[in-house]
Amino acid sequence: MKIQDKALIFNKYYFQYIKETAHSLKIFIRSINIISYMKIYFFIYPLFLGVLLISGVIFSCNKVRTYPSKAIIISSSVDLTLKDSALIYGNVFSAEDEKTPVAFANIWIEGTSLKTSSDNEGIFKIKVNHGTYSIRCLGKDSNKDMTVELNNIELSPNEKLKINFYQGIVIDF
Repeated sequence: MKIQDKALIFNKYYFQYIKETAHSLKIFIRSINIISYMKIYFFIYPLFLGVLLISGVIFSCNKVRTYPSKAIIISSSVDLTLKDSALIYGNVFSAEDEKTPVAFANIWIEGTSLKTSSDNEGIFKIKVNHGTYSIRCLGKDSNKDMTVELNNIELSPNEKLKINFYQGIVIDF
């Protein structure tokens, strides 16, 4: 079912609810002879509808789509120019389409002071000593729940490890 169809069904039921409420209100007001029948439809009914719109009742059915964060190890190679250190490099993309680069994402090695940020094209690199590490990535404006984690990554001397991080996102529509 299309979103437009769902919106029409939603509006149909809310307007039916509003009419029933206005009808009950009209009977009550008529029974105590405060306002005439015409004033109900031209004053109270639009006022009631306005209160619902302002309070967000009609627009509270937003849908949310979540694209979870993930990381993929692309390749591992040996580069003797690293002189017994190791290099972690790669890209940070949006998890929504897996193509859009994420600029200024934070990449860090847990338990150390080693950290870097992705550039405007989502590219990052960080040089480390060989050892076992937990690598984290979080977009600049992302919720901490979207942190990508790669745990217990063992790096040998002269190893280059390419990782693609896909930064999660939550979209309201």
